[in-house]
Amino acid sequence: INKTSPQNPGCPIILMAYYNTVFRYGVERFCKRAKNLKVAGLIVPDIPQEEEKSEKFISMSLKYDIYPIRVVSPSSSIERLRINAKFAGGFIYCVSHFGVTGSKTNIDKKLTDYLQRVKKITKLPVAVGFGIEKKEQIDRLQGIADIAIVGSAIIKNYNVGGIKKLSSFIKTLKESTIE
Repeated sequence: INKTSPQNPGCPIILMAYYNTVFRYGVERFCKRAKNLKVAGLIVPDIPQEEEKSEKFISMSLKYDIYPIRVVSPSSSIERLRINAKFAGGFIYCVSHFGVTGSKTNIDKKLTDYLQRVKKITKLPVAVGFGIEKKEQIDRLQGIADIAIVGSAIIKNYNVGGIKKLSSFIKTLKESTIE
């Protein structure tokens, strides 16, 4: 994702929400407000493609130039991956494993095979999330994923020690990036 502007010079803003929030606010109103706030992408994991005809989430995202980031899981069939890739923008969010966000992720052959399946069906960057929280995990993802999502770890570090702890955590993770 490379949507920067004078108001957002360095880091694109991605929002993650459940569809009931978007629905209650109003899909078009939500997307328009997100655009006004310089949001680059929306991750709404519980709105399946089959609902687009009535809900118009993807079309409204695109109308307001916001990436509709699609979420896939290890159990997604090739057909399901293709459907999601067809309507995705920005990147594909690959849930690393079954369970809840924040639970540990093993970077193993099963995860590697799954990410390779996703990469075969899309040219978009492949992001991995759910349980990515350590530099070692990010290091192991290099070459098999394009983006590591560390959302729960960010929240956890902030809750433990505020902005100081969060800054230290982010600095540690940045040391694992390849320039």
